[in-house]
Amino acid sequence: MRVSLRNTYQFLRDIGHVIIHRNLDSSDFFILDERKLVYASVAKSACSSIKTSMVGEFPGDRSIHYNTQHLSHKRIPRSKKPYFSFTYVRNPYDRLISCYKDKFVKKRGSFIYANYLFGYLSTDDSFEDFVRKVTRLPDFLCDRHFKSQSGIVFSRGARMDHIGRIEDLPGDFEDIRTRYGFAELGVLNRSRQPGDEALLTEEVREMVYNRYRKDFEAFGYER
Repeated sequence: MRVSLRNTYQFLRDIGHVIIHRNLDSSDFFILDERKLVYASVAKSACSSIKTSMVGEFPGDRSIHYNTQHLSHKRIPRSKKPYFSFTYVRNPYDRLISCYKDKFVKKRGSFIYANYLFGYLSTDDSFEDFVRKVTRLPDFLCDRHFKSQSGIVFSRGARMDHIGRIEDLPGDFEDIRTRYGFAELGVLNRSRQPGDEALLTEEVREMVYNRYRKDFEAFGYER
């Protein structure tokens, strides 16, 4: 870890968020009032494609998440609990691989975790290093990309009417899509790609399973 003015500022800001919201990174409940619908957005589980299907594309370089911030809520308000609620989750092994490839290998600009917890994560981390580090963190200190999915979906006692798995997309989403008049899903990332299996050593599998056991059990994934 390293200490600088920038990561000290971010650390103090993050701690303030933890004190106020009980989590460093709050859940994202995407609410469409006109359709009486709640989508619990799970990072690295096709959330960009699902949100785009729900509200359409936006011009410019900003992400769908940036353009729809006004629809995102940290919790489901009591008045909106009767809304139909749904979410999509992902195999915990594949989700961490996707996070590592996107945020560490591709990066797409500056390293987003440069100041996270005083530089706890490094661009030089191997996949095993990354897994070892994030599996040591409790949910309340985790970024949304490696926070447990059950911790996101069931935040503050939220209940889901439908929990799908992205391995079953787009077929599983078709009923919801047609019922609410959403667009067809865009291109989805494959859950497992050539070479990914080599990343999942027995030690890595053990760390992931022990940390995300609730996700494996709650969403029916095999160890």
